[in-house]
Amino acid sequence: MELKGHVVSYVADKKYGFINGNDGESYFFHLTYLQNKGEEHRLVKNAPVSFVPSPTSKGLSANRIKTHESYPLQRKVDFFVTKSPEPRYGKVIHRESINSRFFKDRLEGEAHLKELTAEVGCNAILNMQSKRHTWSEGNYLFKMHSFECDFAFVTESTPIDDKDKSELTIESISNQVDSFREAFKEVLKIENEYREAQLNTGHRNSGAGCASFAFHCVCYEQLVLAESDFTTFTSARFVAGFKL
Repeated sequence: MELKGHVVSYVADKKYGFINGNDGESYFFHLTYLQNKGEEHRLVKNAPVSFVPSPTSKGLSANRIKTHESYPLQRKVDFFVTKSPEPRYGKVIHRESINSRFFKDRLEGEAHLKELTAEVGCNAILNMQSKRHTWSEGNYLFKMHSFECDFAFVTESTPIDDKDKSELTIESISNQVDSFREAFKEVLKIENEYREAQLNTGHRNSGAGCASFAFHCVCYEQLVLAESDFTTFTSARFVAGFKL
């Protein structure tokens, strides 16, 4: 009796793996049980297969295994942050580079970047690099922090035997990436203008007035938020009394 199932794992070096049958049982298999050895590349996680179950003294095994044509089911991976330029898992569909504004509190800067990723609709921060800068106000020296990183859209692909469902997920991911591209343009523009205003007012690495600038910048922005009737304030920020 032939059963259907899907590959749970396959160790290419050892030439063996496991299949979960539609009957709920787990089956051991070896490459020698695959009817078409040229289809070894199809033995990936969740790949659909059919096989003949066979009991052995060590448990259940799968014989006369057939692989089936499959299609990618794409989905976004859970949000993550890494210093590496590439994700450990998943595939980068699109990425954009950004240099952040300056922060007195490093954790505040990290939280700001996470808020921006939610705003643009991406799900990863890659190549995260924190930069420290020494600024001054009179004889007072203090640290400011900025970040260089990539905002990225990362997906993982699972093989399925439903072509229509596969095409729907691919189209959905494509639309989300297009939205990410457009939203990022506005976010990058605002971030660059904010950063430039800080540099022009604070004088990077000499920093006269930086602390007071940072304070008044936050206070002024909060004042405008409180008094403004606009619902899309993020597209027209005010910094230190002038419009960016």
